[in-house]
Amino acid sequence: MSGHVFGYASLVAAPAVARATLRGHRRVWGVAMDNAVAVPGYKVYALPDGSRPAVAVAFLDLEADAAFAVDGALLAVDDAGLAALDARERQYERVDVTALVDPAPGGPVWSYAGRAPGRARVAAG
Repeated sequence: MSGHVFGYASLVAAPAVARATLRGHRRVWGVAMDNAVAVPGYKVYALPDGSRPAVAVAFLDLEADAAFAVDGALLAVDDAGLAALDARERQYERVDVTALVDPAPGGPVWSYAGRAPGRARVAAG
């Protein structure tokens, strides 16, 4: 399956992206990872001395809000690209936003929205 991913944070810096807007959402610091938990192959945040503080590290997220729109970028993807992004974006779930993207690129468009555990870490932090 091929399509596009709407990026609204670090994915906007990927090569070969096209500008786009996601209607009905706003960008928030809405998901976090637990930096005290080591996950093999996943990023951690370390201090200059190399120690890893036991903190929740917040990331950008999408929040539904009809009064807003998010500027971002469309990245063309195939099955392998989607699988790689699904693994990279482990704090998020892939959601279909095809009907909310301007300009419509043709074909499906997905974005990544925070999973409940990551949103709970932000709320508790």
